[in-house]
Amino acid sequence: MTGEIHPVVDGTYFNGWCVLVAYAGRHVIAWQWCDREKHALWAALLQQIPAPLVAVVDGHKGLESAPREHWPETKVRRCLFHIRQNIRTHLMMRPKLEAGKELLALAKALTHVTDLDQAAAWTGEFATWRPDQSAGGRNQRRAQTPSSKRKLRLKKAM
Repeated sequence: MTGEIHPVVDGTYFNGWCVLVAYAGRHVIAWQWCDREKHALWAALLQQIPAPLVAVVDGHKGLESAPREHWPETKVRRCLFHIRQNIRTHLMMRPKLEAGKELLALAKALTHVTDLDQAAAWTGEFATWRPDQSAGGRNQRRAQTPSSKRKLRLKKAM
């Protein structure tokens, strides 16, 4: 291997056991059975693979620091599928509060980002979003940017 692959690393559970997997495209490049995802086990898996330029991770707590430790020059990115799963877990698909609706719209807009300008626009919207400033926020203050205008700006940016 040359280190030019861009692996995806993820843990998958089967009948109470976990398999940690690193794959690139359709090819598994390293794997390891374990009882659960832990830093030491992720580190052991990553040591089997030359440091890539970019790695995509699932965001599991046990995998947070292992790439920084073993691949210090590698850019680590979160998997969009796992980001969406986390959003569904925490927001549900039909939030009732205005803040939840705004955050869900913002999260859905992330799936439409295709270039650096759109990424910058999305990051700016995310960085300025505040739940207490939404139309239905705790303090009942009007948002600096009402949700309809925020959604319109996001659509234009995409």
